[in-house]
Amino acid sequence: MCPDIYALFITFVVSFLLSNKQRSSAKLRKNTGFKFATVILIGIVAFLATDIGYSLYNPDRLNFTMPFSILKIIGGDIQVQTKNSLAWEKAKDGMLLEPGSRVRTNPDSCAAINFAEGTTTKLEPGTDVIITRLENNEDEQLDIIELKQRSGKTWNQVARLADDSYDFQINTTSADIIVHGTSFATEVDESGTTTVQTTEGDVSVKAQGQEVHVPAGQQTEVKAGLPPAAPQPIPPAKNELVLTINSPATGLITDPGGSTVGYLADGSKINQITGSRLSAPEEEYQTVIIPEPSTGEYTIKLFGVAGGDAFFNIEGFAGGENTFSYTESGNITNANEYVLKLHLDVLNGLLGKATVAKVAPSDNQVEPAATAAMLDIESEIIPDVSSPAEAGIQKESWLSTENSPVASIWTGVTILVLIIGGVLVVVWRRI
Repeated sequence: MCPDIYALFITFVVSFLLSNKQRSSAKLRKNTGFKFATVILIGIVAFLATDIGYSLYNPDRLNFTMPFSILKIIGGDIQVQTKNSLAWEKAKDGMLLEPGSRVRTNPDSCAAINFAEGTTTKLEPGTDVIITRLENNEDEQLDIIELKQRSGKTWNQVARLADDSYDFQINTTSADIIVHGTSFATEVDESGTTTVQTTEGDVSVKAQGQEVHVPAGQQTEVKAGLPPAAPQPIPPAKNELVLTINSPATGLITDPGGSTVGYLADGSKINQITGSRLSAPEEEYQTVIIPEPSTGEYTIKLFGVAGGDAFFNIEGFAGGENTFSYTESGNITNANEYVLKLHLDVLNGLLGKATVAKVAPSDNQVEPAATAAMLDIESEIIPDVSSPAEAGIQKESWLSTENSPVASIWTGVTILVLIIGGVLVVVWRRI
């Protein structure tokens, strides 16, 4: 039953009671209409409190669904505006983001916005993004995502569904970028110029009534007030870090800033490092290519996925020339995960030598920046979600949805109703 109807009826009864305020206490005690109205009001309060209480403690009877996304802090301090506030607040790792939420990264921080089906948007340092639209389809699955990128650079991994119905769109001041399933980067500079680089799939870029398709390996530039430029090849990376692993194992690389790329033991894909390329999981060899690696320490974690010996090779390239190579083999299982620390030096813009050190088993505490909350949206927020498809449609108890405005609103309503009910009980006993 609609809460507005409750409020309207309660207001009517209270008005009736106030209309009798000029009567004496003796007349009030004898006034049958007053008693009758009080009984009705107490009944309504009791019913409303019971109904809300039952919903709170029995969430399975709710049919409430709400599309949302989850913020994953990769490093540094992140600021966020909720849809109901213009004030910037310090973001919390794992917080829910509804349509209307705005996320801003500082010059030394980065974060990821994780949607259902494994779709993610990474915000590089100095990026400002608004979630303008999230919509479920008739099956209550998230199938429309729309973002407004005001500035900075994003790295987007968009899942491709079997029916090709998953729409993902980024709007900037100079262009609209629309995809269904792909990997691409979008950058907006201070002049409003938008640059789109496609790593995988095909991206549609529209501006000033014209559209260009940007295939993998190409880029386009859109200046404010002009149509998109013809796609051109992405300039080759000057430096590259390449990890190759054979099929009995899989692995992850985490860069100095905390971003991760690779595959988990269960085959789940993570790609938070802008421009990185991964081979398909079914291929015999897993290859991870990171363009323009930075100076600092990288962590490489290997997982055993099948019996037998595995080998891996780490190589660095500068200007097409090999600068270092490290190869090792052995039996890698789930019981003896292999962790390496790789320190890189980039001097005068070129990748130089590297040092590699194996981490002792007791020190293997490395956790990828992308957790289950990113891959499956399966965390403390939604403990019973079993697949990414359910992440955006999961019915939740209002009590367990920590950051949901519905929780705070209805909790406040419940407390208010119970207080009113208590006051009315006292009034009734005095009649």
